[in-house]
This record gives sequence, C-alpha cells and structure tokens, in this order.
Amino acid sequence: MQGQSTADHEMPFRPDEDARDAAVYWDIRDIQFHCRMGRSTAWRLVRQDGFPAPVVCGKRTVLWPRAEVMVFLEGQREPGHYRREAPPAPTGAASFVARSVRHRAARPSAP
Repeated sequence: MQGQSTADHEMPFRPDEDARDAAVYWDIRDIQFHCRMGRSTAWRLVRQDGFPAPVVCGKRTVLWPRAEVMVFLEGQREPGHYRREAPPAPTGAASFVARSVRHRAARPSAP
C-alpha cells in the first residue's frame, strides 16, 4: 500500500456514543429506550391513531422515522405534568418525632 499513511487503514470506524440519538430511523427497541417503556407498552404506542406510519424493510424489520416519532411524542406530552412546583415552605415545627433507639429486651435465662 504505497502512498497511504498507516493511520488511514489501521484505524477502525468507531461511531460516537451519540450515534443512537442521531439515527434517522428507530426500531421498536429504540422507541423503548428513548421513551423508557417496556416492549408491550411500546407496541401499544405505535398502534395508536396518529403515530407515524412504519417503513417496512423486510418480513421482520419495521422502522419509524425518528423526526416524526419525536413530533408525535411531543404532541402527547401534558405540559402541566412536567411543571415543577415549589416545595412547601417549612412551618417551624418538625413533621416527625425523633425516637430514642430501641433495644430488644433481654430474654430471661432458662431455669
């Protein structure tokens, strides 16, 4: 291999850690991962009205366009659910009572 540097053919291709996020299409495992749900729940989600149509690549390979899935999921979000409320202000008195450490009572010795 004359004329090529050693760095050109010795370095294997290694996708970065964000390659899964940069995918154009998601399979059902990607939907499960990004939505943090189980397999049955993910399949129930993809069967909902309004979910993007799948791209069938073979008998057992079904993919969904990532951008369309993200738009669908954003439409399903309830904004009020994610709003953080301020914690209640402390009222001066503690809401619990501290107890002393309890020890098991010694059993009487056998006669």
